[in-house]
Amino acid sequence: MSINWNKIKKEYIESKGKVVLKELAENHGVKIGTIRSRKSREEWNEEIDNSVATCNAER
Repeated sequence: MSINWNKIKKEYIESKGKVVLKELAENHGVKIGTIRSRKSREEWNEEIDNSVATCNAER
């Protein structure tokens, strides 16, 4: 079974980082350390910050 990283990342970003990584890991059958590494390497938090900044700029 392949892991849908786009779906995991989307869930994390749409929650603005409020979803617990442990929950994501359990829901998708992935080790929490793997999600943590991917989140860091792909800078998911930067994408959250950028989306918030874009929303604020549009106001």
